[in-house]
Amino acid sequence: MKASVAKNGTCLFAVWLTFFSSITLADLDQEQAALLRAIQGLQSLRYEILQEQARFDSTPRPTSQDELKVWKAIEQDMTMTLAEIDQSLADYQRQHSEMTDSAKAPPASKMPPLLPD
Repeated sequence: MKASVAKNGTCLFAVWLTFFSSITLADLDQEQAALLRAIQGLQSLRYEILQEQARFDSTPRPTSQDELKVWKAIEQDMTMTLAEIDQSLADYQRQHSEMTDSAKAPPASKMPPLLPD
């Protein structure tokens, strides 16, 4: 009787462990997907700003003082925005790298046996 209870308890524990680890992996996959979408969106935005900056830089510089002030403000805004995007990209890529590194399981040879023989 005790062996049967122990066996059933072990089975229930294994089912419980499998269920909750699958939920954790699903949450991790969703978080990774969200990070990848954010990275992709930032890279797309960065590309668009770089294209706009190249077009802006190819225009002749204004001659009037007021127009030159606005022109410099736009140039500075683009530069600062690109720097913020680059920083955010680096942060998100680091988070994604940490997430994928921590999600990797050690090789089977390093794992202890699940159930005693």
